[in-house]
Parts: sequence; structure tokens; C-alpha cells
Amino acid sequence: MSTSAILNITFCNHENRAKTKVLKWNIEQHPAALLWLKLLKNYLIQSQSIHTRFNGFIHGYRDKDFLTLKLNNCIEIINKWDFYKEVIPHLKAEEFSQKYSNIIHHHFEILMGPVEDLSKYYKLADDLTRRAICGLNHYIHDLETIHRAQELGLIDKNSTTAGVVTEFYDARKYIIPEPFLDFFTTDLEFGDLCLHYSQIGKTWLEVFLDGDEEIHIESILPHKYITGEFDIFFGESIYTKDDKEKLKNFLNNYGKDIADPKLALGYMPVAKLIRETKQSQYEFVKEMSHYMAISNIEILVEDKSIASRDLISNDDIYLNQYI
Repeated sequence: MSTSAILNITFCNHENRAKTKVLKWNIEQHPAALLWLKLLKNYLIQSQSIHTRFNGFIHGYRDKDFLTLKLNNCIEIINKWDFYKEVIPHLKAEEFSQKYSNIIHHHFEILMGPVEDLSKYYKLADDLTRRAICGLNHYIHDLETIHRAQELGLIDKNSTTAGVVTEFYDARKYIIPEPFLDFFTTDLEFGDLCLHYSQIGKTWLEVFLDGDEEIHIESILPHKYITGEFDIFFGESIYTKDDKEKLKNFLNNYGKDIADPKLALGYMPVAKLIRETKQSQYEFVKEMSHYMAISNIEILVEDKSIASRDLISNDDIYLNQYI
């Protein structure tokens, strides 16, 4: 596939889908990005569901109160379920902490199991309970992001840490070829579009940044798969240069080498945002808070559309599917 490809994404208002904003990305020219683009193209011409999650948009409708209500609904369903004996603690929005998030994520890992061998709990669960289990993961991650965005805003109003997660239902997973691991980086630019982490667990960088003492060692999993799914980062990496030495020591404690590409540290950018305005990052993200849904994804090569997909009510993953 040509390396001159452009990705167009039409964002829309979650209540009025006729209100739209189109953003464009240049596809990177490295082989991993071209493989990802091929997988995305194949998926756009299929009929499976595409789900999106918008997180860290502090001016959007999905605030802490909204997310806390959704998370607690999921917790209530699981706590009433006879097969899981642990009691998951409920959350008050004003009492959110990273420690609480780590506890919830630990429960999710037990309830869900690895993608290659789902847990006995998930296999036994009915559809409602399965949705609640998935909701634990999605809502706690979204709470983490909006909490970090609010904390960052107190330090520097012009800094942002919003993002969009795009997942495909039953996406086929391919192991990332070892030579492609060199394209992972801890340095992100505003608007970078990166490979999605389509696994159950956390990467080494996530465990380090979260200070996660609840996670089991077997749940720390480097990024392994490429699917065509993607995440968009509207902010800076929360990993800083000052963290590098701390990360090195953290990995050494586990017998890991920060220079080992097999750890897949960080993220893999596959497309770069084409900035068409001179807005500050803060103003850009504030405007995008009015467009927290996606109505179309399109790939163009030499100005010719080679794949396009309309998404209908793709935001119901928040409003309906998870209680």
C-alpha cells in the first residue's frame, strides 16, 4: 500500500450526529504502520462492530460523576453474582485514587483472564455480567484518564491528556514481528495515532506509571499484537525524561533491561495528525469535547478513497452496552 495514505476521521456530537468535525492524519512510512493500515483497510470493508471510547475530555459529558455511576452499576451486578466471592468496593467520585484504580483493574484481570484463555468466571457469566466485567476495565481506565487530566490542569492549564480508543469487535490479532518492535517509543506528539493494546493486563510502562502494587507478575504483558485498532493521543506523554532513570531501576528490580526491544516500552505511532489550525492544545481539546463520537473512518491514497466505513450510534458502548 502506498505510503502517501491519509486517514480521515469524521467526529460528531454524541447527541446531534449531523454536527461534525473532520480530522486528518498522515500515515507513517515505516513497515509496521503500513501493516496496520492494511489491517485497518480490511476491517473497514467488513461488517463487524467498531466501538470508540473518549477519555480525558474534561469539558465533555463523560465526567467523573457519569463514569462513577457507570462503574458502580457494573460493580453492583458483579457483587450480586454468586460465582465471584470477592466483594468489589464501590466508588465515590471525589474519593477516586490510583490505588483504587489498581484494585479494580486487578479484579478485572481475575474475572476476565487473558485473551488467549478467558477465565472460568467469564465463561460462566451471562451476557449482563459479561458486560459488567468489561465495564470494570473501560470505566476505570476512563476515570484514570479524566483524573489525570484534571490533576494536570491544576499544574498547567494549557496541558492536556485526552484520547480516543477505537476497538473492533472480535478483531483478528497478529503477533507483531520482532523487527517492528524498534518502532515503539515513550515520546509522543500531540495527535499521534498509535497501535491499540488489545490484551488483558498492563504494559511495563503502565505498571510503572500507575505504581501498581496489586498486579500479578503474569499480568504484566508487553504489547504483543497488531490488529488495525488504534488509540489517539490528544496530549503529551505522561512519561517524562525525569522518569527514565526511575523506570530503568524499576525494570532492573524485575530483572528487565530498559534497552530490550522485546519489552515494547511505550507506544507505536502509526499516523501523525495534520494540524490545520493554530489553536492551543487546550483549546483544541476543549472544542473536541463537543465531538465525542465518530461517524466515519476513511482511508485515502493519492486523494482516492480505498476504504470507508460509516459508524452508526457508535457511542452506545457507553450509554447502553455497559449498563
